[in-house]
Parts: sequence; structure tokens; C-alpha cells
Amino acid sequence: MVGVVRSQANLLTYAIDRFANDYEKDLIVSTLNILPSAVSAAGTNQTTATPLPSQVSVVTVCVSGAGVIATMPYHKLYNRTANPLLFYPSSGAQFETYGTNSPVVVASGGIVELLTTSQKQGWLG
Repeated sequence: MVGVVRSQANLLTYAIDRFANDYEKDLIVSTLNILPSAVSAAGTNQTTATPLPSQVSVVTVCVSGAGVIATMPYHKLYNRTANPLLFYPSSGAQFETYGTNSPVVVASGGIVELLTTSQKQGWLG
């Protein structure tokens, strides 16, 4: 008798790939990625901004005009630099009603939370 043994992680990955749409996949993956990351902000526009690697990120380096970009349906972002930080939505999305692809400014020492309700709409808290 020949059988295939799969780990629980492989089964979960298979189920996610087989049955979830892209937005649901992002939500599931971001839920599993909760360890905080230290981030250096870079880039001066949405295309060159530093992608956030986890749900909780602490920006420790940010020159004037630099930014980060959302990569998951939920983020908690801490700006622990002396400069304001630009926080961009994913391409084609918007935060609140600020306009598609428009960043928000996170003040020095500030904290912001992002929760998306679709691939195109995010809400800040």
C-alpha cells in the first residue's frame, strides 16, 4: 500500500490555494504572520516604498519623505523615528476617503492601525 503523507502545513496551504480567493488568501496568511518586524522606510512614492513584512511593524529608520506600503489586510504600524512617515495603500486601493493610491502621514512617535474590508478599501484607526 502506497500512501502520501502530508504535513498539516501542506494541507492548509493546499486548501487555501484550492478554495480561497486572493483577498481571502491574504487575510489568512496575514493572520498567521503576527511577529513584529523592524522596518526601514525607503522610497518617496507608492512604487518605491518599503513593503511591510508583517502585521505589526516598527519603523526605526525614516528619512524625510520616505514611506512604507501595506501588503496585508491588517497592519499595526509604529513610527519610532524623528520624521513623519508616509503610509501607502496597496496599488489601486485607498485609505478612508483620501483617494486611490494616496498615502497618509504617520507622525513621529505615532501609531496607526489598518483594517481592509476589500482589496480596494482600507480603514484607519
